[in-house]
Amino acid sequence: MKTLVKISLFALALGFFASCSEATETATEAAATTEAAATEAAAAVDAAATQAAAAVDTAAAAAATAVDAAATSAATAVDAAAAAAPATK
Repeated sequence: MKTLVKISLFALALGFFASCSEATETATEAAATTEAAATEAAAAVDAAATQAAAAVDTAAAAAATAVDAAATSAATAVDAAAAAAPATK
């Protein structure tokens, strides 16, 4: 009877350790999947940042052009007003 108990305990221990091995493999696979997802996310963030920087550069160039046009228009208006005003002493 003692031998049967020992064999049973040994079988239970083997089953426990076997399940621990499977859990370790699952954790390793999960870590690899997480690392791959993080790498993909980092690449997506880099691409988005590059696109955002290009959009900012384009917007800045458009704003500079608009400011130059507004300044030229304002200068023309001031010159016209000065020419139309009567000379005073």
